[in-house]
Formats: sequence, structure tokens, C-alpha cells
Amino acid sequence: MSARPAISLRNVVFGYEPERAHVLNGLEAEVPAGKVTALLGPNGSGKTTLLHLILGLLQPTSGEVLLEGRPARDYTRKELSHTLGLVPQQEQVVFDITVAEYVLLGRAPHLGLLQLPSDEDLTVVEQSMAEAGMAGFRARTVPSLSGGEKQLATIARALAQRPAMFLLDEPTSHLDIGNRRRVLQLMRRLADGAHTVVFTTNDPNSAAAICDEVILMRGGRILAAGPIADTLTAEHLSATYGVDVEVITVHNRPLVVTH
Repeated sequence: MSARPAISLRNVVFGYEPERAHVLNGLEAEVPAGKVTALLGPNGSGKTTLLHLILGLLQPTSGEVLLEGRPARDYTRKELSHTLGLVPQQEQVVFDITVAEYVLLGRAPHLGLLQLPSDEDLTVVEQSMAEAGMAGFRARTVPSLSGGEKQLATIARALAQRPAMFLLDEPTSHLDIGNRRRVLQLMRRLADGAHTVVFTTNDPNSAAAICDEVILMRGGRILAAGPIADTLTAEHLSATYGVDVEVITVHNRPLVVTH
């Protein structure tokens, strides 16, 4: 018997205002546990909105989001914080807190009101910074970091939360080649460590580099979903982006080329 999906979408419909057109229309898909899944599509396709529905920040107009077989709406905020860790696309940190202090914020779901962090919490912070390659930056202030370093610090904060699933919104946008590679490799390592990783992107080659599964979206609908061998095809991608593309294989991974 196959393992229960980490996330299930059951005819999910969403609109911000009742009298306006829906942003998401009848989404049906499953995200397998312990894999990397990309929500892939052009800007405005509904990827971030779907991520916010999974997080419980928004509620479906109709349909249902299930987390590990249980309706997401039935989770308490505390249960969600133990289940889902978010890495937003951009987060403005204006205070001169250090990277170590910033990553420590990820332990908040494990602490009671006014409870001080324990030695175990501090150990998790150190481990999370090391996993994200940020141990050498622990005393740097977050505003002083480069864009790529800030993204890695945000991932370290999510790691410190120790959730079962990681949700990342456009984690490689605005990154240079080196930091893009570091972030992608880190997401792959998380899945190899039995975590579920879901990230949004408009770049098919980011998805192709590390993903097990892809959900292709356009205009608030899912055009295709499944393993990359079945989804990252020239036919599906051309329909998703509205341009002719070619898909070739390099090192046993698809590479997408536009004409």
C-alpha cells in the first residue's frame, strides 16, 4: 500500500472577493511525503496563493486541503507550526539582530509564553545554522547580509523550527548562480533526510535540478502533476508558458531550452 500523501488538494477553489473571478479553480493534486515537489508556472498562475492555502493563511472558497490525511482547517496554529515551516520569498529585517538570534526565532513554536530557550533549543539553532552553511555568520547582523545569505539564514530559521514539511516561496529568485546552487542543494538534502519540501518557482530548470515531482500551473489551474519524467515535457511546458520549448536530457535530468 502506498504511503499517505503529505498534502492533498481536493477540488480547491479560491477567490479573494465573492463577486470577482476565482484565483484558483478546481485544484486536484497530491504531494508525496519525503519528496521535493515544485509548484511551477508563470507569474500570476496562483502558486503563492496555493502556498498560503496550504499554510492556512487563507481558506478555500470551496474544496479542501488535507495535511497528512487530515483537513488543514482542523489543525490548531500550534499544530501547524510544528507541521509546516515557511521560507518566504523576501522578508524585511530592519533590526540589527544577529543571525543566531534570528534563527532562534524558529524555536518559538516549541517555547511557552515568556519561556527562555533551553540548552537544547540553542543546540538546535547551532545545528540549523551549520546545516544551512551559516555557522560562520552567527554574529553578523541580518541586515548586513547579501541576498543569498539572507535566504540561507531564513532557511536556517525554518530548520530550527523542526517541521515535517518545508514550504518555500520562490527561494532562488534574485540569487546569483552560487547561492542558487546552495539553496537548491539544501532543499534536496532536506528531502533526502525524509522531509517533505514544496517550493514555488517560475523557472523550470530549478525544478528540473532537484525535484521528484512537479505541479504545473497556469491561470489558477493545474495543467499536469506527477513525476518530472511525466510533467517536464515539451508539450506540457509549452502549454504552461505559452512559448515553444525543447527539453533535452543532461546528466539524467531534463534541461529546458526556449526557442
